[in-house]
Amino acid sequence: MKKYLIFIILFTCYNAFSQQFKSTKFIDSDVDSIRLITVYYPSMDEIHELKPRNTIDFPRILSDEEIKKQKAISQEDSIVKSQNIPKKIDSCKLSNLETRKVLNLIKKPNYGHALPGEYDIQLDLYKNNKVVQIVTISSQTKNLVIKKAGCKTHIDEDGQEIDPCFFRGMVSENLKKYIVSLLKSKKLWNKEQQFMEDYK
Repeated sequence: MKKYLIFIILFTCYNAFSQQFKSTKFIDSDVDSIRLITVYYPSMDEIHELKPRNTIDFPRILSDEEIKKQKAISQEDSIVKSQNIPKKIDSCKLSNLETRKVLNLIKKPNYGHALPGEYDIQLDLYKNNKVVQIVTISSQTKNLVIKKAGCKTHIDEDGQEIDPCFFRGMVSENLKKYIVSLLKSKKLWNKEQQFMEDYK
């Protein structure tokens, strides 16, 4: 029994170490800048503006041109929602110091992955003014996905499809706190906004 427990502990430690090693190697070490982006998914719950209590909307007759515009907008919205295409809301470029810190924290993720796959935070990693990797983070599930730009799957000697393009994990507590501090200091999030698990 003791030997069995020791084997499980050693296997777990080895597995965690090997995953950590792979995630560290997955990040391009030559990244020279990062753009922090907030993203909106049409499938996520929409936040509506609150109107003053005593506000009354009086109906009015729309012109033919206004009706056409409204139809065009509603059709466009329905297409976007059906395709579930993420929309970029706002962004800012990180300083060299911020870039180095974010890269170091991304290399130490937590492991596991949850559904759904929507995200609301994106990091575009640049090298020589070209995006080489894209990092997406969900404040709902803490999912962390790292994708290599222009990467394609390939078939190995045994005919198995190999996908070297993605790393999937979850944000660490340190990365979460630092990303939130950046979002708030750069006014990409409001003061009350935070990861879902931190709401009480």
